[in-house]
Amino acid sequence: MYLLTGFSHSIFVSVKKKRHPVKFPKTHIKTVLGIACSLLAFLPVQGQQLYPGDVSGNGFVDHQDVLFWAYARGTEGAPRPNATTTFEAQDIDLTGWSGTYPGTERSFAYADCNGDGKVDDSDLLVIESNYYSAVDGPYQPDPFQTGASSIGSQLVLGDSASIDVTPGELAVIPFNLATQETQDIELGYMGFQLNYGLSLVAETPAGDPAIELNFDVDGNEWLMEAEQGVEVFVYHHENLGYSDIALYMGSPGDYVVGTGAIAEFSIVVEEVIFGLQSVNIDIPVILNGGFKRSGFVSSQGITLNLVGKPVSTDEQMLPLDAVMVFPNPVNTGVLHAQLRSDQPGMIKQMELFDQAGRLVDSYAPNARSGQLNASALPAGLYLLKVKTDKGLQVMKIQATR
Repeated sequence: MYLLTGFSHSIFVSVKKKRHPVKFPKTHIKTVLGIACSLLAFLPVQGQQLYPGDVSGNGFVDHQDVLFWAYARGTEGAPRPNATTTFEAQDIDLTGWSGTYPGTERSFAYADCNGDGKVDDSDLLVIESNYYSAVDGPYQPDPFQTGASSIGSQLVLGDSASIDVTPGELAVIPFNLATQETQDIELGYMGFQLNYGLSLVAETPAGDPAIELNFDVDGNEWLMEAEQGVEVFVYHHENLGYSDIALYMGSPGDYVVGTGAIAEFSIVVEEVIFGLQSVNIDIPVILNGGFKRSGFVSSQGITLNLVGKPVSTDEQMLPLDAVMVFPNPVNTGVLHAQLRSDQPGMIKQMELFDQAGRLVDSYAPNARSGQLNASALPAGLYLLKVKTDKGLQVMKIQATR
């Protein structure tokens, strides 16, 4: 195993046949395993401009752009005139760029984030530096083509629906790939969000999230067959309670075939926490070696039953429907939060965060309902934290224009 420290807040780990735990720092990470995956599709190439880091062209930079970049690695063409890495519209020259993404006319030139005429690791640095930057306008999810073989699959956390965990100790959560009728699936790229909430994961003495991803597990030999191993990119949003994860093969176009164990997530659970907590997988995508969907993908999370120590009701998570929030999406005016009639207590605090974890607005209503002014919110995704005297509810909010 070796470490490459090219990212200011990232770690790259290459794991070939011998696997090691991967510790996740606060921001990003990248690791070599034996899977792959990706998200997103593309827009047809009509304009001759790009925003550095927005490889997929959906107007938003995230882990899915890492997968688009991964598919185009090693290609070359004309450098971008007057190139910078600033997230702004820049003219491109398609001369010499021959590759395009499947089902589209979108050139691999869009993966040349720094504009030097080559798609390589330096472009990944630009994705990192422009992470969660967005073009003005509504976010457009990227469509994917479906490959010739369509097999339903599911990303699964845990070998059972729930496990008992003692606060302050380590929770080991298996991470598996299940398929329809246990059919083998072609896996080249994978992307998802690991959602663990705002109060579950403890911090290390260095202030990093106490999470490890370990590939030294029984049953994942099929995954480790990739010729050049597998790469993993992780971006932690510690203020939002989830991590973006992208996995892809070490060699562009490579893939493995199989199903079963992938890895294990190891999480040190915060001591000051209560009752039941859940860890979930959101927005799962699996693509084959040709960057096409392998079929419909679902996910299954796991419930952690926290036992053995007294817990704090201050951080207790409320039922998902305890607080009504409307309208969502919100496009003008006011965002309302109101406790349901069967829920006791008062709303003590409302906090709205952007996707970089920055506090956008807050209000302390000390009442059964409260509101935030959403009239000036730029389009994009936000996280709303509603704290009551009985617990906490967290939800995603979309602002449109």
